[in-house]
Amino acid sequence: FAVAFMGDPHLSNAGCNLDALRRDCDLLRQTGTRAIQMGDILDNFHANPKLAAKEAHNRMSISEALSVAQWLIAESGVKWDAHVLGNHDLWIGPEGVELLKEWVRRAKSRMFDWNARLIYRWGEGPNDQHTVAASHDFKGSSIYNPTHGNNRMALEDGTADTYVAAHRHNHAEAKVPNGWRGKTYQLVRVRGYKDWDSYSAGRAQFADFHGMEGRSALLVINPLAQSHDGRQRVFMDIAEGIEYCAMLKARAA
Repeated sequence: FAVAFMGDPHLSNAGCNLDALRRDCDLLRQTGTRAIQMGDILDNFHANPKLAAKEAHNRMSISEALSVAQWLIAESGVKWDAHVLGNHDLWIGPEGVELLKEWVRRAKSRMFDWNARLIYRWGEGPNDQHTVAASHDFKGSSIYNPTHGNNRMALEDGTADTYVAAHRHNHAEAKVPNGWRGKTYQLVRVRGYKDWDSYSAGRAQFADFHGMEGRSALLVINPLAQSHDGRQRVFMDIAEGIEYCAMLKARAA
């Protein structure tokens, strides 16, 4: 089975690639693939006094942006397992967060403040489960290693199988074996759908460098695999991951 990690949408931002987001949502809906939304649904610049002027450069009015956010959470047809609140989500204050929670409840999902931990089970045995630790971001960063914070949390915590983060608008994935614990940790960072903004202009940080990969990721879990590598694989393109998952299911049928 598979679980998608949807990177920061920033739906109201002029640099948000709405076509790519709609395409990924349609794929998740059509295949019934479960997903975790990693935070920062909207910019919400208007709610931050230091950044309020940037709201004028966005493509939508505040009411339009809220309507699109409602569609993503409650009307897109995606099977959301969780929504993680990011820093931009928290800027809108308790009343705004409560509105997001109302849409999440309508979608029969759950909302978590910054961090979420989900356990996926397929049997009763101690190894018949996979734990995902999803955070808008983990503590710690490195210019040399985009998954540094994830790895730090894996070393300090060590109870999950996959550690996934967003927030920094870059993407990476890595597998880190830990012989002491007898586990291999999957580390994932997704960059989100904001392909461009005024801050990133002139920097090789967004779409020009990354192409189509890494806006979201798909974790494919194969309970029948004998190796750590085969048990969990990450695809930085949702369509490719769904094809791989379908191939595994056909092989097992």
